Amino acid sequence: MAITLQTYITQCQRLLHDASSNFWSVGELTDYINEARSRVAADTGCSRSLQSIVLNVQTCTGVGDGSGTITGITPSPNQTWIGSSIAGSGLTGIVSSNPIIQTVTGTTITISGTATAGAVTFTYYQEAYPFTSVPTPTGTSIIDIANITAIWGNTRYTLQYKDWSMYNAQMRSYVAFQQRPVMYSIFGQNTVFIGPIVDQPYVTEWDCVLNPAPLANLTDVENITYPYTDPVPYYACHLAKIKDSSWDEAKVFQEEYFNKIKHAIAASAMRRIPNIYAGM
Repeated sequence: MAITLQTYITQCQRLLHDASSNFWSVGELTDYINEARSRVAADTGCSRSLQSIVLNVQTCTGVGDGSGTITGITPSPNQTWIGSSIAGSGLTGIVSSNPIIQTVTGTTITISGTATAGAVTFTYYQEAYPFTSVPTPTGTSIIDIANITAIWGNTRYTLQYKDWSMYNAQMRSYVAFQQRPVMYSIFGQNTVFIGPIVDQPYVTEWDCVLNPAPLANLTDVENITYPYTDPVPYYACHLAKIKDSSWDEAKVFQEEYFNKIKHAIAASAMRRIPNIYAGM
């Protein structure tokens, strides 16, 4: 049976003993249910999507001043450009390398090399990818990136994950180093850094944990499937009881939510054998 918003509303009303909506309106419960769905997705990673992303080699234009400054850059630079090398017409590097971006101010960058006076066209190799730059199904947003796979020729390989401190030390010490990507890290809450900085466009697949699209209409069908739908009404009721300042009852619903989460995770991992032929 398909789970709809109306299904969740009915479940919550029964748990709260409020079938007539005397204490919590349908609108209130809808808000709590959508918040609960987001919590379930974050706690379990059950809402997933495999997205195809091309690691960018971006072509830009600007105006050189005959020294180390390029102004009027489009597309507009941002702070993730710092430390990246650029190559293009009218640019001279240092020690036979491409110029390195040293500072970014608005649409102006300062580089370690020289930019010919006048129009300049150059290529920038992107290192940082905000979650918002990754396409996702309508109404969804990215909570986390579980893994990233790169395609190199006929080979698909998985990038290593490192925490930011290790990534920063191992991948960013030499700012002009460019190669095929081998490692990624999450900086802050919503930016992925991939290194080494790419030397050409690479197709990658991102395993994204998604915040599901909100349910708005009573007939909207849930895209989270059983058993991950079980915890939703309990967390929604937990929020409803907090609003009512019924702290003891809110705690009961929260504890039951965690029990349902454990059961859902256990059910999804049943009887899987990694290699049935091992040892034969």
